[in-house]
Amino acid sequence: MFAERRSGDVVVGGAGEKSRNMADYEVYVDDDRYQVPSLYLISATSEARAHAIANELWRSSTHHHGVELRHAGERVLGLGTLAEGLSTQP
Repeated sequence: MFAERRSGDVVVGGAGEKSRNMADYEVYVDDDRYQVPSLYLISATSEARAHAIANELWRSSTHHHGVELRHAGERVLGLGTLAEGLSTQP
């Protein structure tokens, strides 16, 4: 069973149907409870909204030390420990 959270224009997890105006993004979260970054798959109506979601994920736990946002394999944002030059990908 998939957990699904809907908040306005975003679907996190689940198998919900998304609008044609939404784009898919990957968010890698540096979480001190794990040896490798956690991966979140999100859909958002704009890159600005995806940035806001990534920032929200970063700040949602004291265990999160950084986030990296990617769209179609291209890095679009890095915050905290995953800021500029500290990418999750080679």
